[in-house]
Parts: sequence; C-alpha cells; structure tokens
Amino acid sequence: LRMGDYILFERRRLSCVSWCQKRMPSCRRESFFIYEFPVVACGGTAFVFFIAASLWSQSGQEETCRSAYFMYVTSLYIVIIIFFLSFFGFVPCLEFFVHSPMVRQLHMAMKYHHVSETPPSMVYISDGGVQDCTGIIQLMLRRSPRILLALAAHDPHDELTVLRTTMELAKSLKLGSFYDPKDPRREVSVLLDEFRRNQHALVLQLGIRYGWESSNPSECAVDTPLTSPSGRLIIVKNRLPPDLEELQVEAPLTEEEICRQSRSYSSHGSETSGSTKQPESALMSESQPPPQEELFDSRQETSDFKREALKQRQLAGCCCNCCHRMGCNCGPKFPHIDNANQCLTPVLFTSLCRLGYRVSKDAVDLIMQPDTLEDPWEKTLDSS
Repeated sequence: LRMGDYILFERRRLSCVSWCQKRMPSCRRESFFIYEFPVVACGGTAFVFFIAASLWSQSGQEETCRSAYFMYVTSLYIVIIIFFLSFFGFVPCLEFFVHSPMVRQLHMAMKYHHVSETPPSMVYISDGGVQDCTGIIQLMLRRSPRILLALAAHDPHDELTVLRTTMELAKSLKLGSFYDPKDPRREVSVLLDEFRRNQHALVLQLGIRYGWESSNPSECAVDTPLTSPSGRLIIVKNRLPPDLEELQVEAPLTEEEICRQSRSYSSHGSETSGSTKQPESALMSESQPPPQEELFDSRQETSDFKREALKQRQLAGCCCNCCHRMGCNCGPKFPHIDNANQCLTPVLFTSLCRLGYRVSKDAVDLIMQPDTLEDPWEKTLDSS
C-alpha cells in the first residue's frame, strides 16, 4: 500500500487552524503541520521525560532514582494513551491523532481502517492496484461500449491472473457478466485458456453484458446512465509472438520517427474514412532508418549488439546499454521485465515500445472501426 499517500480532506476548516495559519511563517502554513502539532507535542513531551529519566537514573541518589522511575512510567503512559486514543479518531475531539505519520504507519501495519458515518479527514489515495489494476471496473461503471485493455502485468506464462481477478471482482459487484462473442455457450475461462495456448494470437475479445438480475439491462439498479446494454473488451497483452523471437536489437526510437508515423497514421485515417487498413509502419521497416544526426552513438551500439548476435528476447539488465554486454544482462528477459526493474536501459525501452506498437495494431484497428462489433446473433437478441 505504499504506492499511495494520504491527502488532507477537510470537511470544514477549524477556526483554530485558520488562526494559526495566519500567524505561521509562509513556509509552515500547511494544514498538515498544524493538525500534527498536538500529537507532536504529546510525543515530544514523552521523549523529553524519557531523556530526563535516562540522565537522572545515572545518579546514585535514591530520591533522584525515584524521580527517574516516575518519568519513565509517565513517558510510557503517554505513548500508550496516544496509541489507544488513535483508534477513536472518528470522535471529533480526537481526530487530530490520525494526522500523525507514526500513528498512521501503525494503523496500516495492523490493517486498521476508518469506519464511521462521516468521512475521515485523511484519505489514503492509492494507484488502484489493490483491487483492480486494469481500470476495467471504472469503465464498466460507465457502461462503455468499447474498452481497450493493454495488459502489461508481469505474466510470462500468460495465465492472465490479473484479468481473471478483475472479472471476478466485476461479477461480485454485479456490474455485468462476460461471455465469448463467438460462442456464448462456452465458459469464458475456456477462451482465456485458448489464448494462452495460441502464441500467435495478439488480440483477445470478450463480450460484456451490463446489468445483473433483470432480463432488461435498462432496469438494473445502476447509478450511471445506460449507454449500451452490452460492450466489448478488447485485450492486447505484453507477449512476444513466435515470428518476432529471432528479431535482433534495433536502433533507438527518435522523435522524428515517432512524429512521421503519427502524421502518416492521421492522414491515412482521414483519407480512408473508416477503412481499417493501416499504412506501412516506419517502426516495422528498416527502409526508413532514423537520421544519422538523431542517433549520435546509438548506431554504433546497435551494430555492436548485432555483431554479438544479441536478440531482443535475450535483453535484461538495467541502467545503461553496457549492462547487456558486460556480464550484467541478468534477470527476467524481454518482454517480461519484472516490476522491480524501474531503470530500463535505452535499448530495452526501445524494444518494449516497438513491441507494443506491433502487437497492438490489430486491437487498435478493431476498436476504431466504425461498424458495430456485435455478432449477428447479438443483434437478433437486441431486436427481440
């Protein structure tokens, strides 16, 4: 849960906070500091008592030792009281306890969460990966007719665990159900297993039937307005097709290369007015290499990789390109790089970009086509 942070959610600004902010230096006018001050003062008092007791305990006088013992016990009681009262942060007069970073860390370690009729003043915002790291749930709440999912989770064996978990969550929330568009009589897991076995498949398409109990989706109790009774989930996954396994390391991407392909894609789309055929990609062809002045020494590095017969599927490592040639090319191989590797090499980053462009083309063409994605049997069902 450390991939997020707490955000101050003030339902109303306390008068004492406003008074203190006007009299604080400009660098310390944040509400966080003012709300944390009571706990900091209590904790500071306990710390002062503890230090004083430690110093007095070194004296050989009996009366001084008694005072040191009293301060030890007092500091311990202060800490215990702070910890105990922090679980009653829903009480208005004790709400300031939850603003202490130390108290929040203890609550997170003990899996304690706020439960009350009023929202807390501190809200923890995460990236959503705790429940759904795909974003499908939010789009299903909006009943989007078309959803494009780029599934980039670490899944070298194509088990689709993240997708299966999200589908189960959607069913538990009763947002809708999933089906095989080609044969709705089959279990959806069969379609997922077929996708895992067929390494040549680049796109996985699932149907979504919004609603739950009612036979008429428009009668389902959902707070969002109904836009479509059904939808399509187009999935493109981070996987290396067999026909790209022997591909060698390519030259790094350049701004001119990306902009040229973007312009050609836009002009082609406006001219064909709905045609799904795409122009020849500059990323797929070596007939239009990036300009020499844009590559600097990258062309020399690429030639070194080719001379060593290093293929893209053998790439690993982190930091810089020399890691691939200096004995540091270890760890999970391309394209299934572990999430812990946050320092991709330029060559590895370029290879991932080019792979994403290649494997997502069919999915983008499918979701951008102007015609409906429904099969004939679905149109018959909707008309009835």
